[in-house]
Amino acid sequence: MRPYKCYISLLNWLLLYPPTAWELIEKTRDYLKRAKDVVKCLKQQLE
Repeated sequence: MRPYKCYISLLNWLLLYPPTAWELIEKTRDYLKRAKDVVKCLKQQLE
């Protein structure tokens, strides 16, 4: 599996649910959690 696939779920989520500025503020924790998942996935690919 190539690293770029780690981003697919995050990108799909952003495209399916494009946040307004206010929603972005409310969803910051969710974004951070998803970003951590992507980083974790990338680290696994590099091992």
